[in-house]
This record gives sequence, structure tokens and C-alpha cells, in this order.
Amino acid sequence: MSGSLALDSNAVIAYRAGNPQAASVIEAADHLLLPLPALGELLFGAKASGRVRANLAAVHAFAENCSILHPDQATAEAYSDIRVSLKRRGKPLPENDLWIASLCLQWGAPLLTQDQHFQWVEGIEVAIWE
Repeated sequence: MSGSLALDSNAVIAYRAGNPQAASVIEAADHLLLPLPALGELLFGAKASGRVRANLAAVHAFAENCSILHPDQATAEAYSDIRVSLKRRGKPLPENDLWIASLCLQWGAPLLTQDQHFQWVEGIEVAIWE
């Protein structure tokens, strides 16, 4: 996969754990994008771990190689459209995943994730490494 690629937190975790399939997809991308909610999830995981200092350093080092996608008013519009559509179809997403999907749609970026529920979001391109 080439071009820009947005990463869900589970993709970063798999990459850091040495998953060869995730690494192959991530390393083939020209430009890595990290949605702010995914960064928050990674920072939470590091702070809740038994190796806080090492894990925080690893998250920060990884994030330095990514463009962080920050929400704005256009993201909020995408969020509301996605949430209404999913609510009407009875397909709720976790709150952070709604924001991640909104940022990916806003920026037209495919999302690397293992979470199948992103496929319920109309218009999002989902990449799964396994």
C-alpha cells in the first residue's frame, strides 16, 4: 500500500509488537497519519502499563513519524453525519472510533485497523493487515 495511511491504535500496537503483516503495510505507506483519538488511546495504554516510561517514549517516538490528524469543525460535521447514519441502522461505534472514522473521511485517508466495525461507515476505506 502506498500513499497516505491513517493508523488505528491497534495497528500501531501490532507494529510495535513486531507483527510482520502490520509492519509490511505500515512500512509501504508514503505518509503515516495518526488520528488524535488513536494517539490518546496509545498514550493511555502506555500510562496504564507496567513500563510507563519506556512505553511513553515509544509512543512519542512513533508519533514523531506521523502527521497527527486534529479534529476541527469539518470533523464535527463528519462525526455527526456518521453517528446519525449508524444510529439509524442500529450499528453504533465506540466514541473514539467515531472520531477516528470522521478524521479519515475528512482527509480521505484509508484506515489500517483490525476493528471490523469501521466497515459500517459509508465512504471509509478500511485496510486490514491479516
